[in-house]
Amino acid sequence: MATILKGNPDHLTVGEVAAELLMSEWTLYRLINKGEFLRGMRLGERTIRWKRSDVATYLEKKDKERFYPNPSGDEMATDLFNGEETSLMDE
Repeated sequence: MATILKGNPDHLTVGEVAAELLMSEWTLYRLINKGEFLRGMRLGERTIRWKRSDVATYLEKKDKERFYPNPSGDEMATDLFNGEETSLMDE
């Protein structure tokens, strides 16, 4: 089991995750609160860490979604977190 300590290259702070995603920490927190980004591991009252591999997986899924919204070819895309389909066409 990997140790989660300050400076561990396998676990990222909120600032490091925000930097990886090229957004502010506040924007990252908004995405988390909206359920659009995964919650980190709470290690203490004010300490949260994310696995680097989870952040990389999120970015890969978002990149694929950008180019291949839905492999079936219809006008629906599947939400990354809850599996719900949403329309890609303007109504």
